[in-house]
Amino acid sequence: MYQETIKKIHRHFFFLIFFLFLFSIALFTARSMVLDLNLSGPLKEGVFVLLLPAPFLFILAEILYRHLDNLFTRIIYLIGSYIGGIFSYWFMASVVLSLIYVLSLFFKIGYFFQLSFFLYSLALLFVIIGIFQAFKIKIKKYSVKVPAQYPQLAGKKFALVADTHFGPVNQEIFARRLFEKIIKEKPDAVFFPGDMFDSECYKDAENIKREIKVLTSRTPVFFSPGNHEQYGPFNHFMQIASEGGMTVLIDETVRFSGVPIFGLNFRQTKNADEVKKTIGENISPESPAIVLNHEPVFQNLLSDAGAFLVVSGHTHNGQFWPLKYGSKIFYGKFSYGLEKIGGLTSITTSGAGTWFAPLRTFNTPEIVVIEFK
Repeated sequence: MYQETIKKIHRHFFFLIFFLFLFSIALFTARSMVLDLNLSGPLKEGVFVLLLPAPFLFILAEILYRHLDNLFTRIIYLIGSYIGGIFSYWFMASVVLSLIYVLSLFFKIGYFFQLSFFLYSLALLFVIIGIFQAFKIKIKKYSVKVPAQYPQLAGKKFALVADTHFGPVNQEIFARRLFEKIIKEKPDAVFFPGDMFDSECYKDAENIKREIKVLTSRTPVFFSPGNHEQYGPFNHFMQIASEGGMTVLIDETVRFSGVPIFGLNFRQTKNADEVKKTIGENISPESPAIVLNHEPVFQNLLSDAGAFLVVSGHTHNGQFWPLKYGSKIFYGKFSYGLEKIGGLTSITTSGAGTWFAPLRTFNTPEIVVIEFK
């Protein structure tokens, strides 16, 4: 009970800080648009009326959906999410234009208001592109060399999918479309390293579970939790996955075709000592393992312990341009794609779903297919 109370206090504190952050950005963006576009009168008031309530709407949508799931709250949540996407790109345009304005003063060159109109329009275009690209799921293929210890892997094919964020935006229709594409690839098994869920998802439980059962009836699915599972009712989420037929791995190892598969529960990098102990209890160089690890961290520990393949998600590869460059700075070469470290092959997928804003601008959602050769 005490831990649940502390968790609620942390969550409320986070929402307060997040709201203040969003409101500050909204105020900055509104003032910048008014100045950059030289707006006055009703247009000036309209910008403030449109942007300043945006943080209230987004936080309200989050709170409403967590406590009351119905058509109305889902619509509010969806509107808030799309406004969040527009808001994000207009904020980026405002930052760029502010820098250009400062440079124009420093170098004593003219500042053209046509540039402001162009950049804000371009930002809106990026939102539209991102909305459409979020609906397209591509197949990304990698080849991995068969370890000497497991010749039985030769010719086998595994699908990797992560970050579906099932919730008020990505619902059962999305799940059905995604799982049908996975089944079409005819994988020997599916790896699902976390963030299956995005929000409380209580009403969706049976619908999502039904779609999961369709997938697991065709191929084994191995699932390990991500950070979003821990944000919500963790046990409830694990129950949905388990009752749907998935093999849920929470710091556990199972064998598939004689190969150890270890699912690492999500932990932050500050818990490295705990992670090292857990890895040591589940993996050994004498029996190399495949590891499901939601966030692409701890690669050195996993390599030293004897893992030969680790599959991850979490980064979304930035989700929408240009945030992938920030993801690259934070996670380095493990931010996206296939990388090697020692005898370990690390594959990070950009994920299949969306978070915060339902956009995937220049960053198409994907299903990864891993072929052992």
